[in-house]
Amino acid sequence: NPPSGFVASANDALNLDGARVHPVNLPLAPYRAERIRELLESRDDWTLEDFQRMQLDLESVQARRFMDVLRPLLPESEAGEVLRAWNCRYDPDSRGAPLFERCLRALLQDVFGSVCGEEVMRFLAEETPILTNFFYNFDRVLLAEESVWFGPEGRDARFRRILRAALEPAATSAPQQQEIVMKHVLLGDRLPAWLGFNHGPVPLPGSRATLRQGEIFRTGGREQSFAPSYRFVTDLAEHCADTVLAGGISDRRFSRWYRRGIDDWAAGRSKRVVFRPRNGTES
Repeated sequence: NPPSGFVASANDALNLDGARVHPVNLPLAPYRAERIRELLESRDDWTLEDFQRMQLDLESVQARRFMDVLRPLLPESEAGEVLRAWNCRYDPDSRGAPLFERCLRALLQDVFGSVCGEEVMRFLAEETPILTNFFYNFDRVLLAEESVWFGPEGRDARFRRILRAALEPAATSAPQQQEIVMKHVLLGDRLPAWLGFNHGPVPLPGSRATLRQGEIFRTGGREQSFAPSYRFVTDLAEHCADTVLAGGISDRRFSRWYRRGIDDWAAGRSKRVVFRPRNGTES
């Protein structure tokens, strides 16, 4: 019975100071948990449908933190104005989200690459999950007012220079929807697409820091994604649950259950599973 009236967690650090037991030994960033708490504290009349919508939330606390710092440093250009007005949501039709990601990548490359080496930083960003799993450690440096990483320029002057260069190219600021191809776990691309073992492309909205996570990265020479593959919402006073699984319940290519749930998962729909009494007990 916490004072807040709820319990919220999203792979964030739960190891309170002085705790004798550490339930999370490798926590991720706190942004998603903060967003959950923010939403829960905004009202007290939640329904199952509201929680389902919460799981699809695309607002990024990470982006809000960065934009508080970056907004006054953005150049007076078309791309700068688009990013300045961005609502920090990763909606599929967002023009600001891809610009923010471009700027964030440029900040990481310039600030850390100047010390670790440009090729090292490029490899970490393009061929490893380091920035996907441990991005909060880099954020803490970039969001600090002062750091030795910023060098003699200081944070604002350096960021202003990096942002100007990142937003200067003629690349369009049109929406760019993330997509993935769901590949067979063993066969991958070894068979022709027409055999139907793979499925896609499938839209993957969101970012590393949104409740509806959507992150694409490479590791071990393979493209991979980071997203909640199973959604589950239930009222503990009822004998039912609303669920959806990305894919189907069978891994057999020619089963009618193969790929059965992909479209519902991508669209944010779910199915209701009802547990009916059997022999006087619930099953």
